[in-house]
Amino acid sequence: MLRTLEEALVEAVEKAKKLGKPRNFKQSIELVVNLRDIDLRKPENRIYE
Repeated sequence: MLRTLEEALVEAVEKAKKLGKPRNFKQSIELVVNLRDIDLRKPENRIYE
């Protein structure tokens, strides 16, 4: 599943870059991830990588 998710993210970024106007500078892309039903205050639920 991880490989499929990675491929989907790469495809979405490439599509967004194609649909956008050409820029005269390097443009950064921001990724926002919403985690549901995960309490990050608990040490066992924290993500370190």
